[in-house]
Amino acid sequence: MRFKIIAATSLFIASSIPALANFAGQELPDLEGLGSVFGDVSSGKIDIEPTQTGGLISSGIPVPDTGVRGNMARAISKPLGDAVNDPNVASTFEKAFVDGVVAVEDALPGMGFEKRDYGVGFALFFLMTWELANGVELEEQASLAAARKLVSTVKAAHQNKNEATTADQLDRTYDMFLTVPISILAMVQAYEQKGLNAEASKMREFAGQAFEQVVGRSPYDISVKPDGSIVGYN
Repeated sequence: MRFKIIAATSLFIASSIPALANFAGQELPDLEGLGSVFGDVSSGKIDIEPTQTGGLISSGIPVPDTGVRGNMARAISKPLGDAVNDPNVASTFEKAFVDGVVAVEDALPGMGFEKRDYGVGFALFFLMTWELANGVELEEQASLAAARKLVSTVKAAHQNKNEATTADQLDRTYDMFLTVPISILAMVQAYEQKGLNAEASKMREFAGQAFEQVVGRSPYDISVKPDGSIVGYN
């Protein structure tokens, strides 16, 4: 589930490869628990139709804006500035990542998906980190069909969950769902543009680790078929 708009962000990052080279051996922020705000979403049935609001696909779980946008970008960017002992590098990366998130989010309605929807955010995270970890890019129709199924899964899991979730939890998780794959993809593209394939591979490993932390399964044990069906997940 790729977005052409990310190319602009990755071009900036390509110019900052010295900082990235030092970052490749470090750890990403801990994502433990963020994907379980609604419990084990894999337990949801994918035969439930996603909600359609104004013709846009959603899980029916809107994400309130509590002002956390940029927190995850800041956490990812800080090691980049630390690597070159320059806080300005960190702030520039942070802005680039946030701008990339906003651009991708703004593109969602054009693809038929609701903005600031928890299930849509999860689908984007799932597919982008899965693609990155496996080094593949799904065809558009397979990607969109798989995204619909994932949104339905989240909707079903939410229907079966009784305990309340705070607005802050929702917003923080949604911010992570978008920021982590977009920032990793931008860094992978930047490394590959410079021929630094070992560093790019390390970032793809990070994507796989993020996927497994949130989804609870290895991305290498899951496949997405041309019709959008997801094997090894449910």
